[in-house]
Amino acid sequence: MLSSLLKDLSVMANGIAKDILGDSSDNSATLLQDIAKLNVPPVFMPLYNSAYRYKVAYGGRGGAKSESFARLLLRISLERKVRVLCTRSVQKSIKDSVHKLLSDIIRQYELDSYFKVTNIGITSFNGSEFIFKGISGNQVNSLRSVTNINYCWIEEADTITTSEWQLLVPSIRAAGSEIWISFNPMHDDDIIYREFVLSKPDNALVIKVNYTDNPYLPEVLRVKAEQQRLADEDLYKHIWLGHTTDIIGDYAPFKNLATIDINYWPDYGTSAFIDPAFDGRDLVGLSILYRKRINDGTIEWLNHAADFDFNIEGKIEFLINYLLNFNVSKLYIEATGNSGLVARLFTDELERLGHYMHIVKVNATQSKVDKIMSNLLPIASQLYIDTSGSPNSIKGWRFRDRNGKPTDNDHAIDALASHVKAIMHYSQYDGIYDG
Repeated sequence: MLSSLLKDLSVMANGIAKDILGDSSDNSATLLQDIAKLNVPPVFMPLYNSAYRYKVAYGGRGGAKSESFARLLLRISLERKVRVLCTRSVQKSIKDSVHKLLSDIIRQYELDSYFKVTNIGITSFNGSEFIFKGISGNQVNSLRSVTNINYCWIEEADTITTSEWQLLVPSIRAAGSEIWISFNPMHDDDIIYREFVLSKPDNALVIKVNYTDNPYLPEVLRVKAEQQRLADEDLYKHIWLGHTTDIIGDYAPFKNLATIDINYWPDYGTSAFIDPAFDGRDLVGLSILYRKRINDGTIEWLNHAADFDFNIEGKIEFLINYLLNFNVSKLYIEATGNSGLVARLFTDELERLGHYMHIVKVNATQSKVDKIMSNLLPIASQLYIDTSGSPNSIKGWRFRDRNGKPTDNDHAIDALASHVKAIMHYSQYDGIYDG
């Protein structure tokens, strides 16, 4: 089967080479040979030789999804003049994009004579372009100026939010344009998983690809997958077979996720932590905690997690009323450049409303991931999390992606980690209430 597919590719590429380079047999043969270097596992070939609006590849680690998408799009860019938008949810710099992957393939297969690689983009000898942009927050506005996109590749699409997806799709509007989507599934309520796996539209080609479908899989990865299967089959199914999961990245076994009735909350001993946001480019992270010692002497932590997409300055009264619903008596505020202002705003508004909270400013001295790992994991089995506070809260538990890098969907869990750390630090003032 593989040899037949490669033969078909050679025939197609031969005709394309003549169209591009004319009748020069030497030039045509050289391009044909170079295009043939960009081979992929057979499971990906329908992406190359079929016409669909959406082309989706999902599955576990080791399936060569990103590598194969990159090779096929490079191949297409040599065959005809196209504009390719390479995007992802968060791209703070070109280093966050697939620019390096594409550049590495160009160098690896000595295709430098066909491509010009710069720090911001890639162009081919026939005028094809690769453009790299993020789509989260204010970045999505820049997409409106990018026109005539023939191919849009969304990498790590499991992190795409519903609003980002709804803004992106209309921006890819050239006749015959295609949206290519690659991802490792995380949660079954993620927009891309719902859209293309749970309910596949007619204009989509969707393939599931795992390491078992990759004939080029390095032996070291096969061994690692088998070790994972023997050590933890549930984690193996998520990481290597592309099953959805309720864990956070590769870590953090928080399983006590629920919607907790507000009447369950006690009427004393509750504190809150707020991570402020001012300019609309970030979310306000909120954590409300109550802890108690139960009959066997262990401590249970009850947490209400939330995040809010607004400038905190105009929402102080809203937040105070939100906290009073949980009978919060102590408020920790993360020390930022504007934390003094926030503390004053809360103090003034509490006084106006006739309420009092003990307000403490605390410094964030750890990175987000370190803070989460050191403060939350040790109490994971005793932590009960109410995720009803915000539509963004569930996303917030994904504090680290499958490559071990921090995500930007971490506001609620970051506030919770800071909150636990603050309580531990001020434990001489915050008692543990017997229940």
